Amino acid sequence: MIIRARAEIERLLGDSPSMRPAVGATIVRELPRARRLTAVALRLHGGQPRVDLEAINYSEHQVLGEWFTSAD
Repeated sequence: MIIRARAEIERLLGDSPSMRPAVGATIVRELPRARRLTAVALRLHGGQPRVDLEAINYSEHQVLGEWFTSAD
């Protein structure tokens, strides 16, 4: 799923390079939602976060780069 999402993002940024400067702001805007969804998913499956979800942050390079290779 992550690999497919990254491929779609790469395609969108290739088709609309003017969107590239908005990536950082989009990450900042969407991160709180991702934290909430993670917390809900963990609760639904009886899990607990191993780290403080509020302390999790991602850079543009982490989101778009190849640092997370064992996905999907």
